[in-house]
Amino acid sequence: AAVMLFCAWVECLLEALKETRVSTSSVLKQQYAGRSLSKVKFKEVFPGAPSALLDKAPEALRGFWPRFTALRKRRDLLLHGTSEYTLSERHADEAFDLATLAISAYVWLNNEYCVET
Repeated sequence: AAVMLFCAWVECLLEALKETRVSTSSVLKQQYAGRSLSKVKFKEVFPGAPSALLDKAPEALRGFWPRFTALRKRRDLLLHGTSEYTLSERHADEAFDLATLAISAYVWLNNEYCVET
């Protein structure tokens, strides 16, 4: 359950970043007016996918995205019944370990791409 909750939480953080980016940019606000952002891909609102953007982040955050996507893949395979994968205590520990990095990645992405200076 920890992996499922963690992955859903990170996905919510990404949705929140999209909403923040659109709401702080007059150009994007006009472009996406009246559209549901849940149907808009992250890289349509940002200058790239999260993996590419985090490659430019401080060293400590660069490993977050590959570790997160590995967990998300295991979760998706399990939830969609396309695999016999199971989620173990090791995966729950990984999710817990990544929680701090997820917050730091969110803050960095927000500060780098959503805050107008």
